[in-house]
Amino acid sequence: VDPIGTELEILSDVVAEVKTLRIANRDIEIPGIKRAWMSEEGVIQGAVAYFRDKVKKDIMPVQFAKDDNLIIEPLYRPKIFNMTDFTINWSGVTPPAAVDLFDPGGTAGAYSLQVDKELIILTDVICLDASPAVHELLATVDGETQRPVVPRKDWLATDLHVFEFPFPLVADINIRLQGRVESASGSITYLPIGLHVCLGSVHAKTLA
Repeated sequence: VDPIGTELEILSDVVAEVKTLRIANRDIEIPGIKRAWMSEEGVIQGAVAYFRDKVKKDIMPVQFAKDDNLIIEPLYRPKIFNMTDFTINWSGVTPPAAVDLFDPGGTAGAYSLQVDKELIILTDVICLDASPAVHELLATVDGETQRPVVPRKDWLATDLHVFEFPFPLVADINIRLQGRVESASGSITYLPIGLHVCLGSVHAKTLA
């Protein structure tokens, strides 16, 4: 059952914000979230509706949500993952090596969600470095390891390197994201693209 009325409008508004990036004078649509939103299966709509029905809470705009309402926000807010930013540094590894891209609370590894209080939908990862040090991504969702993905070839000629997941990753227990690196030390700055659905009580009214 899809969200109806104003709830669908709230979801549509957030997706519209997330799926388009403004770079210089260009509007670039991010492929994974665009495809997932427009698919006949309605993957994003279905995942949000299922979670809403499971927790039996109404969806409200983030500015007006109470603690017991659901909100929907872009996934590229570092605090969602208890991180200060989306820059990861590594050193002393023997390449090729797997490097964790999430470090909740400063500890590299999986991000554990508050069960029945939040949902993560991850569709793409954008590397913001001119020459990204990560060549493949591997995701583990709710304990199930996915297949590795590489950046879309038609994006490699641009100033963005986009890893598009073939199917949206939907997590309600935990999510881990690793990158394959070919250097003993380095760093990566990236943006996760997708949606975070959570109770207002999870989305604290603080910047600290």
